[in-house]
Amino acid sequence: MTYRMNRVSGRQYGPKDTLDPKHAFSPAYLYNLLRMVDGQDCLYGADLDKLFALVMFSGCCDLETMPYDTALGSCKTMLPTTVMREATANQVPPAISMAPFNATQWKYHLSEGRPIVAYMAMCDSVVHRGFNRTDTSAYIWDDLLHTGGCFGHTVLCTGYTAEGNFIFRNSFGKDWGKNGDFQMTHTVAEYKISTGYILTSDTAHTRVTGRGKRMDKDTLTGPLIKERIAPGRFQVMNDKRITLARYSEKQGEALIHVHDIDSDTLQQTMVVRPGQSYVFYEEGQALKVRYELRSKLRRWIDRSVPLVWETRTALDDPYLRLRNKSLEQFRKALGR
Repeated sequence: MTYRMNRVSGRQYGPKDTLDPKHAFSPAYLYNLLRMVDGQDCLYGADLDKLFALVMFSGCCDLETMPYDTALGSCKTMLPTTVMREATANQVPPAISMAPFNATQWKYHLSEGRPIVAYMAMCDSVVHRGFNRTDTSAYIWDDLLHTGGCFGHTVLCTGYTAEGNFIFRNSFGKDWGKNGDFQMTHTVAEYKISTGYILTSDTAHTRVTGRGKRMDKDTLTGPLIKERIAPGRFQVMNDKRITLARYSEKQGEALIHVHDIDSDTLQQTMVVRPGQSYVFYEEGQALKVRYELRSKLRRWIDRSVPLVWETRTALDDPYLRLRNKSLEQFRKALGR
């Protein structure tokens, strides 16, 4: 969650940088929440399926609000109501499980900028080698031979190399591996990785929330519409029902559903970033939607988010004009 949020927001951290607790989610909150639900002791591991199901509804607070507590019994500390209320503002969409491991599928999602939460069998000898390294080259797990036992472990896959190795971010600290990261060859990954998860807001998912309530009785029309919509509410614009299904200020994204007002069918589901337009085409029209960040004053007044809905003839769309021009030049080059 933290890696994905900072990547979307354009924040980058170097190996020697100190993580900003305001821009990092709290693992302690998630673990304590899981222990509240399942009643297990603090030495018990975490079930990823249960954890993703919980965080989808509960959200997660930041690390500044709930820092990590090293006490062995800290997971039994009850979560304050104020902290749980803050966490609900940072809900995440459902996670899609990708099992069994498929290298082609993984590379596709990574190339699209989607980090993958991976559950694997981590081995003792690999852990020890990672702590005892003296060189500064990439730490590559490239053999299936190991000493000692193996245990279930969760890491984050952030990309892959030109050689086809997958790059993982571990949780053993920056002094392990290479600045806390390691690589795994395709062969080892096939044997050691059991499953991976991506968040559905990074895909063209069609998860439909409830209809919600209408903002007001106005029916807005015109080529350029500016309207404020609160999360869970909708407004009618140019014969479309525009619903702000979910909004997260911290993660910098809004989930928007577009329904046809006559047939009540879902036409588009889009994840929109602040200041970035999402465009789709329908019946000779280019439909563009974007939202703008709220001022600090507006955040205190209400929860509504300023949306901009623009409709224009598709032939007047700059992208289509450029595309048609390129196609025409291509046809001429082919002598057609």
